[in-house]
Amino acid sequence: MVLEIPVYKTANNVHYNPAIAEEVLTHCASGIANKISEVLIRWDAINNEWVEDPVFVSGESVAALKIYDPCDETTIYANYPFNDFRIAQQCCVSNPLFRYSVNASGENMEHQFRFVQGNGDNSGKVITISWGDGSGLEEVEIVDENDLDITHVYTTPGIYEIKIYVQGDVVKEYSVLSGVLTGTFRASKGNVNMTDLNLQNQNGVTSVPNSDFNDVNLGGTGITSYRITQNNKDVFLTDCADLEAITVDPGSDLVSLFCDNCVSLNDGGLNFLNGSNWGVQPQALSFNNCPLISALGFDAGFADVTNMKTLRVGNTNFGQDEVNAALVALAGDDETGGTFNSVGTFAPSGAGATAKTTLQGRGWTVNTD
Repeated sequence: MVLEIPVYKTANNVHYNPAIAEEVLTHCASGIANKISEVLIRWDAINNEWVEDPVFVSGESVAALKIYDPCDETTIYANYPFNDFRIAQQCCVSNPLFRYSVNASGENMEHQFRFVQGNGDNSGKVITISWGDGSGLEEVEIVDENDLDITHVYTTPGIYEIKIYVQGDVVKEYSVLSGVLTGTFRASKGNVNMTDLNLQNQNGVTSVPNSDFNDVNLGGTGITSYRITQNNKDVFLTDCADLEAITVDPGSDLVSLFCDNCVSLNDGGLNFLNGSNWGVQPQALSFNNCPLISALGFDAGFADVTNMKTLRVGNTNFGQDEVNAALVALAGDDETGGTFNSVGTFAPSGAGATAKTTLQGRGWTVNTD
């Protein structure tokens, strides 16, 4: 989170606008908010000079020192006296680890989620939850090393926005145990060293824009697109029937990507595999039962199968040339004991058939037509 405070300068004096963002003061006083990790100071009142050129906000001559919440994807402007930067540096604002909505109705009035604790002794540390129903903030204190199953029962049907506040190394994994999530699931790791996110079969979730975790399971959700971040290693998107496109950030450390039964996923939505070269070097790719996928860059020579141990493209729209090229590429590497599946496409021929035999000789399980 970045703190930016609007000020304007007349002569040698720095002024602040007292009418801006009263909400920020409320968050700062709540005691539940995360500390700001970065402070951008554009006017140095101590040395009486601009650190950077002024930025104009809403037509006013102000130095753009704002609060940007990546979880909420909004900007809030603070109203602090600016003669002492320690005030800015000590300021706290609301920055939940997770922000999402649940649809409480019928038999789904309960929402329960699980946190697996992080390493070290977390005794006495607190997780704070706003359940969105006016029941106030709930603070859950950690008393032992067991997993934390946190439950809330709603009394009136409706859609409620939940905010979960966590700091440091307290938790490493999150999963939903009960309840119906809906809409966008926003995550903002900040200084939280969390690794795993599991929203499997929450088909009401339509977007997860900030899932920058090592292991991500969004299988069976209603997402239409997914962005593979630099920190994503194992991504599970199986049974995402509405998924149409996957992009990848430069420098991604992706290890595995599972997209079986993604019936809307097509070649155009996999540009990182069908471009001038693969943007990743995964060990496993699985696109079984994705009927709109006809190529993954093998026949075009874009594929990088270094260290690949699993490739599954059964019941796709692969042609024989793509099947052959995939087998030849895999046989050109030195991996042993891998798995290849293209059943439901075309039988390999020529160099592809030879490559199949080579892989089987290295202990690979190779299933083809």
